[in-house]
Amino acid sequence: MHDRVYIPELLRSPILAQLHVGHNGMCRTKALARRHCYWPGINADIEKMIAGCYECIQASTAPIKATLSSWSVSTAPGQRIHLDFAGPMHGYMVLIAVDSCSKWIDALPMKHATAHETTKFLLRYIADNGTPHLVVSDNGSQFTSAEFQSFCKANGIKHMTSPVYFPQSNGQAEKMVNVYKRFIKKKALQNPDCFDIDIATSQFLLSYRTTPNTATPGHCTPAKAHLNRELRTILDQIRPEIAAQFNENTKQNDAFDRHHGAKARCFSVKDTVFYRLKKNSSWKAATVIARVGSRLYCLMDAETKKEIRVHANQMKHRIAATPTNNTLRFLKIS
Repeated sequence: MHDRVYIPELLRSPILAQLHVGHNGMCRTKALARRHCYWPGINADIEKMIAGCYECIQASTAPIKATLSSWSVSTAPGQRIHLDFAGPMHGYMVLIAVDSCSKWIDALPMKHATAHETTKFLLRYIADNGTPHLVVSDNGSQFTSAEFQSFCKANGIKHMTSPVYFPQSNGQAEKMVNVYKRFIKKKALQNPDCFDIDIATSQFLLSYRTTPNTATPGHCTPAKAHLNRELRTILDQIRPEIAAQFNENTKQNDAFDRHHGAKARCFSVKDTVFYRLKKNSSWKAATVIARVGSRLYCLMDAETKKEIRVHANQMKHRIAATPTNNTLRFLKIS
């Protein structure tokens, strides 16, 4: 059970809009809300928002029939992926891949849906996710081509096609194609003057991958099921504990400090210091004018009056009466 942030009434409208940015249905939007935020009547507000969403109303369809073919249950990502094309849409054909276990989705708009482009997509998918054991597709010419078949054989991938005139056996990919097409239709209605299918595809992928899914193990997000970690989204910014998880690795830092005998070193604004940029270069006089990071400082060179940014390890304290850089050569700096 996730801790949720209470949203005051003034901020509920923008949070609702962000929850529905992926134009998900009622259940998926509520599931996303349960991960992040709460206020009295939030479910009713979500239902009201989605019921009145113009894009969702225009893109709604009759319920999709359940697939008649069945597959063995995948127990790990990469055991089986389903491929299918969506389109043509806005001058593109979009190749979609879905992992049967994690429901991880990938998609790529193509101007020309050729066997060569299909093979390039699968090669990139492998680079990102590893080589799948089994690929399932329909009988499109891109998948039955000698080039695609040769690629699968060379990479140790078993390829199965759905029976001719019975594409339902590739139902997982078909379902994702329909989900993707409805999302693109909504985005095109939302921004008709500046619609970009590449941008919309990226928005779809992030939204789908980071929303809890009842078909994944444990009903987690596809990202968690596929990568064993969550992907950071804009909604995570309303949960302060998420940001804390990205702080420095304390244990790793402590081990490094002990090994190298490092000590905490801190400087304040207006401190007079020596600095050098390279290990064998001479020390120069300067004054601290700002701290720009946990160990980064902005200095004013005493001689040139130029600003320079350095690390704490490139600095040492000096007394204010120390001569300028021109006379430092006569001093022995300890």
